[in-house]
Amino acid sequence: MKKFLPAFLGAGLVLGFSYNVFTNSSGAPSGVTGGLGSPTCSMCHSGPAGTGSATISIQGNPATYNPGQTYTVNVAVTEPGCTKFGFASRIIDINQNAAGSIASTGSETQIISGTNPQEITHTRAGTATTTPGSKRWSYSWTAPTSTSAPDSVYFAAAVNASNADNRNSGDRIYSANFIFKKASPNSSSNQSFQHGNVFFNAEGLNIQLFPQRLVEQALEVIDMSGKVVYRAHFGVSSLPIQKVVALNVPEGIYSVIYRHGNQIESISLKK
Repeated sequence: MKKFLPAFLGAGLVLGFSYNVFTNSSGAPSGVTGGLGSPTCSMCHSGPAGTGSATISIQGNPATYNPGQTYTVNVAVTEPGCTKFGFASRIIDINQNAAGSIASTGSETQIISGTNPQEITHTRAGTATTTPGSKRWSYSWTAPTSTSAPDSVYFAAAVNASNADNRNSGDRIYSANFIFKKASPNSSSNQSFQHGNVFFNAEGLNIQLFPQRLVEQALEVIDMSGKVVYRAHFGVSSLPIQKVVALNVPEGIYSVIYRHGNQIESISLKK
């Protein structure tokens, strides 16, 4: 990991200039959390493809969130042989505004000063492994109050599995995304895809997909009679897909099929 001077051009764009001898063990700069168009640590770090993985999750794995409630967020990464890790994370709504508030709960994490929406990163003490070849950080998130709580909240994290050579090459970069839906009698569904979600609200059919690699993607919405009421082919991409479709269909139960690469996922939606 390296230390670099960030220069800001608009919201969320960071250019990194690295020194030759210092490490970035004291924390990541702002604007590299990944998710909804934000860059990751790869803005300044590079290296071979990793053999591990990274996840962001809510402790206890609740299906939905309750406005105003506080939850524990876990960011975890595995990379065999790695002895030093770093991360940056934020929680936002679809418009990239702050969704609730986050707080450090220990000596291994810290809020990045001046960030809005808030971003959290590691401290120097938080770079060491939790177990050999792996690391987990935890912090707290308090959901927005009921008057401002969005239907879906987007959790994002970028993780650097460093080779600890004080250079910005040879590191392995991971990103992780998680969508947390609000608990509500009018919520379209408690189900979601592994890396995305599709749901109905007053605006229409909301599509939020976060492919983890370069794959071909397609989506179908099917009513109870078996009729395809929406079909989209997104082509081959690793970029997030975020769109709202004005789908004029009656209330009822719908099946959504998401094809990405050689994988097929399906969920049920209630409108």
